[in-house]
Amino acid sequence: MHARWTGAIFFLGLLFIATSVQAATMPTCPANQVCFFYGASLEKTASQKSFSTTGFSCPVAAAITVPFSHARNANGKIRAHLGIGLDTPVGTAVKAAANGKVIQTPTDYSDLGTVIILRHSDNPKVETQYGHLQKANVRPGDTVKKGDIIGLSGQSGQGTDRPMLYFELDRDGNPSSEVQDICKNAYVAPAPISKPGQTPKPAIPNSGNSVVGGPSLGTTQILSILKAVRSPAADADTATCFYEKSQQYNIDVAYMLAFFGQESTWGTASGYASTHTVGNIVKNAPGSYLCDQASNGRFCSYSSWCRGAEHWYYYIKNSPLYLPQGKTTPEQIIPIYAPASENNVGSYVAFVNRCVTNWRAGSSIC
Repeated sequence: MHARWTGAIFFLGLLFIATSVQAATMPTCPANQVCFFYGASLEKTASQKSFSTTGFSCPVAAAITVPFSHARNANGKIRAHLGIGLDTPVGTAVKAAANGKVIQTPTDYSDLGTVIILRHSDNPKVETQYGHLQKANVRPGDTVKKGDIIGLSGQSGQGTDRPMLYFELDRDGNPSSEVQDICKNAYVAPAPISKPGQTPKPAIPNSGNSVVGGPSLGTTQILSILKAVRSPAADADTATCFYEKSQQYNIDVAYMLAFFGQESTWGTASGYASTHTVGNIVKNAPGSYLCDQASNGRFCSYSSWCRGAEHWYYYIKNSPLYLPQGKTTPEQIIPIYAPASENNVGSYVAFVNRCVTNWRAGSSIC
């Protein structure tokens, strides 16, 4: 046989062996699990296996805004969120969830930007990740104790459109859904601020008409309410979004709908069908990243009713004027949200409370 052909066959044989070895060692994605691909390799597999999280605490006192395995769009690719997103303003102190050792502190870690990785045990190998940080205060090799401040939250990386802390719990390299249990009760509304000599008022009055608590209406009733007033927002997808955002921010959708009715007659007032404005929130208010870039005038406009509603939920929850001050009822919120200089506050409060009461009783009419 000609030497050239002999060499070619030998080369092809080596190529076949290398390919076979690679195929044999390349991990596969089980049908019942969510896989996270980087380039041509499978880096992580989402694990639902239970293991004890005793001794772990949430790194920040914040609500979960992005749940475990939630599909997200990162750099144009749909990926599973293999940790949780915690609603944290830029500069919030991030604490170690448990005793451990710093393994890595990369500043450009995939879509997560600046990240801290802590190793808590070797057998099994248990690690936590903290992503989208503004700053890491520790270095690889440092030993930390539970509760030590290891960094500051931020918005680094390209996997988020808002400030948040990404928190992941891994066992033997597999992200675990147990991370949600660690942080599910982390957010507690602060007590209201009082002046010296004053007795602080309770955050939630005895009447129980707090906006806090998640949706009291289902998606079917939300859609019925919107259809009854002939709202341009009356479609099934929007009703579902209103409900899901209510769950996400832990603010009752009934109050959002009542504010929507008072502010724009559920979008039927002139001009609102195109701006998707739910609450007439000014452009420099907290959560303004949700506004359209092209918003004109004093108030935000949005790309969809869903985004407009999300801004209302975000604003009520995070603006220092409301929940952080212990103001959780229409009687406490509306005099600030819609001051007497521009509105009839008493009428506004009565409208909101009437709507919520009637809807909770099963009616579609305010």
